[in-house]
Amino acid sequence: MDTGTVLGRLRIAPADPENSRTPAVPAPPSALPPGPLRIEAGFATTARHPLHATAQALRAALATAAATRLGLEVEEVDLKVTELLDEQPAPARPEPVDIRPAEPDGAAGAAAAGVPGVVSLTRVLGSAVHVTDGHVRVELATASDHRALDVARAVRGAVAAAVEGGPTVAVLVTAVVDRD
Repeated sequence: MDTGTVLGRLRIAPADPENSRTPAVPAPPSALPPGPLRIEAGFATTARHPLHATAQALRAALATAAATRLGLEVEEVDLKVTELLDEQPAPARPEPVDIRPAEPDGAAGAAAAGVPGVVSLTRVLGSAVHVTDGHVRVELATASDHRALDVARAVRGAVAAAVEGGPTVAVLVTAVVDRD
């Protein structure tokens, strides 16, 4: 990706909200329904390259990252140039991610924490493991060298096998982090 480009606000939504599938398990708060997604983003760039070429490169980078790093099914990437920069911006430093790690608690937490690719359980929406009648929700951070969707599926299976009664399991990935 051209270093003269700065990604701005990014929104992920269903590509076709009217034809979204019903989730198999109770969804975490603010979850999107299963199905193809649409990414909308704004970006600032220099005129060093044609805007169309810059947009195509950014579109490809976003679609590839969504599919390979997160496991998302992206149908559309809609981009908007929000600013034309006079000079190339300094490389951005990623801000530290506050994932509020949580200790594994109970069979569900221990099973989730033991899955390869899980960096830690997190407490973004409250407890790291939320149990209701017949359902478990687990919050966690995944390692950037593991595809988040694959880790979430493995956690779902491990937790369902570890918790008595075979509950449904939802996994909420709250962060994807680089391991030091």
